[in-house]
Amino acid sequence: QYTIHCGTCHLPTGLGAAPGSDLGPPLAGNAIVQAESAASLINVILYTSEALQPTPPAGWKNMEGLGDKLEDEEVAAIANYVRSSWGNRGGEVSAAEVAAQR
Repeated sequence: QYTIHCGTCHLPTGLGAAPGSDLGPPLAGNAIVQAESAASLINVILYTSEALQPTPPAGWKNMEGLGDKLEDEEVAAIANYVRSSWGNRGGEVSAAEVAAQR
């Protein structure tokens, strides 16, 4: 799921790009990705990055939400992938957690 929906902008490495490109910010080492609660990450995946920051940092665009395209299990799978890849250390996300936030 990550490769299909996220890898183009955040790159397969999770390193994203520097501000000013049309790519997304890094997910590797990202505080939102690794936060104890996955609530913010789930909101970004479901709705949009505007859920966290209506005006993105200079050089980046807000990402579109994927909630209308993905099932709860798919959102959880993406969240789990980014929370456990590239040295990230976030806890597991369940489909039930995604459904509760939807």
